[in-house]
Amino acid sequence: MSGNKSQVEMHKKSVEKYHIETYYQAYYQEIASEMLIKRWQQIDVMIAFLIAATASVSTMAGWALWSEPSLKFGWAVISGSVSLASIAHGILGVSGRIKEQEELRRNFRKLRINIETFRHQVKIGLSVDQADVIFEKLREGYTQCMESTRPDIVFSKGFSVKVQETLNERLTEKMNIHE
Repeated sequence: MSGNKSQVEMHKKSVEKYHIETYYQAYYQEIASEMLIKRWQQIDVMIAFLIAATASVSTMAGWALWSEPSLKFGWAVISGSVSLASIAHGILGVSGRIKEQEELRRNFRKLRINIETFRHQVKIGLSVDQADVIFEKLREGYTQCMESTRPDIVFSKGFSVKVQETLNERLTEKMNIHE
């Protein structure tokens, strides 16, 4: 009987280890999506503002600036740059990337919360078989979420470090709350 009990305890520790790994990965992806949304929204707002500013000023400023040779070149550079930014905005699909990351964030958040629920269920006494079934579904959910992700031009090594730092801060906060 004690051999069976120790096997159950070993299994619980194994489930705990894997659930923590999956939890960590899901939380990392949730935060990455959250931060990507913010970054793409900043880009979106900046380009929209520049387009609006140059469009409204263009006609009025054009009359005054085109008559001054020194200002003519500066205005051409500014309006040309904004035009290129507008084109890049469309090519990069900024609005679509924001929507995509919002969906990913929701999915990873849901997964993270489901993993937290699973952890509590394990603590209160799920059977080994029940834990295996639930954990397998959680891993399938994680795999599906990851299959929906794609490389993002904004996601650099520095960006990854910021995501990691944010995750570490949030996990530390959670640990302090539960102590």
